[in-house]
Amino acid sequence: MEKDSSALPGHADFSERPGAAPDPILQNRAEDPVGVKEAATVLPKIRNVPSYQEVYNVIEAEILAKRLRPGDLLPTEAALAETLGVNRSTVREGIRLLEQTGLVIRKAGRRLYVSRPR
Repeated sequence: MEKDSSALPGHADFSERPGAAPDPILQNRAEDPVGVKEAATVLPKIRNVPSYQEVYNVIEAEILAKRLRPGDLLPTEAALAETLGVNRSTVREGIRLLEQTGLVIRKAGRRLYVSRPR
């Protein structure tokens, strides 16, 4: 057998073993060296959602799961921001969406209450 010049020094070359079946892993790596095709079939797509939408999603899920019920007082913007790990402006945008969909209403000037879902 002729020595393969592409093999690393000190490493055995198993690419041409007599009578051996081709290695599917090596064949896949030759076709797709970084494994992009393999990973793409297994991994879900990453959702790129704005943070204010995530704030909306979290509070909406709590309302729909009935952990927050109609008439319940929502925490302040500052408390929500600290709990959710986002800025108050992000919480404010999420709350605007909740108000637009009717999931929360503003009473007594500034306080937010859970409303009945429309």
